[in-house]
Amino acid sequence: MNYRAGYVGIVGWPNSGKSTFLNSIIKEKISIVSDKPQTTRRRVIGIDNHEESQIVYLDAPGFVYRQDELNKYLSYEADSVIQDSDILVVMLSIDTEKKEELETIINKAVESRKPWVAVIAKTDLLQFSSRIQKIKDILSELKNPPAVVEYSQKEKGKHLADLYAKVLHFLPASKKPFYDEELYTPHSVREISAEMIREKCFQNLKMEVPYGVAVEIQKFTEEPGINKISAIIVSGRESHKSIIIGKGGEMIKKIGTDARKEIEDFTSKKCFLELHVKIDENWMNSKRKLKEFGYETKAEIEKK
Repeated sequence: MNYRAGYVGIVGWPNSGKSTFLNSIIKEKISIVSDKPQTTRRRVIGIDNHEESQIVYLDAPGFVYRQDELNKYLSYEADSVIQDSDILVVMLSIDTEKKEELETIINKAVESRKPWVAVIAKTDLLQFSSRIQKIKDILSELKNPPAVVEYSQKEKGKHLADLYAKVLHFLPASKKPFYDEELYTPHSVREISAEMIREKCFQNLKMEVPYGVAVEIQKFTEEPGINKISAIIVSGRESHKSIIIGKGGEMIKKIGTDARKEIEDFTSKKCFLELHVKIDENWMNSKRKLKEFGYETKAEIEKK
């Protein structure tokens, strides 16, 4: 078989399991995870290397309809991943509440006119098991039904081998890989560390608080055996500052401890992490601020 390489976009609604799915494929945690929707805010790139192929997965933000500048960016980024991909992996989670939401994602895949694979996700949720066949029925009624893979985290090895075979079938021929074959992501440790801090905000903070949070790395120093990081948690509301800090500083300490452990596991090095909180009530509606926090579209980056 000739060598193949291509871009595969993972798309779906928020909280459909895209990030967990990507981490399973890459066998490294490069995409942050929480049980809250809209955790992923920009495309995350994971590289799956094989002797005969290189698959570059693009984990897209979930589709949203709110119209502040941050959510406009998320929607643009999700659509951009579809445009930039050779193949789509469409996550159809069986715990999705409305049939119409599944149909919306399916229609986006069909309208893209790109080859795609449907992944029926979270099949280990037995209370929703009857929906598996219902989703298959929706897909079978399409003019050109896609290949289908069932996926549960409990049996991921079996399912991911099935997915690879189906994606490889559509993957374009290539003279060489796009990235160094030793890499599993092009993202820097600095970028991933910021995301891991934000993940711990999502996991520890309640209600709407984490949705108004961004993380800015002020200082990142790599030394033998240790990374030293100073970061700011930026909140969009003054009233949330005391919640993020917590009584006696307990919450920000918990966020910092959890993030430090995650960063240390990822880098296999000790980490000194210092966190501060800052209020910027307009950051979610400021294009300039969004760029400062790394929320730039591909077109904006290419203009630089």
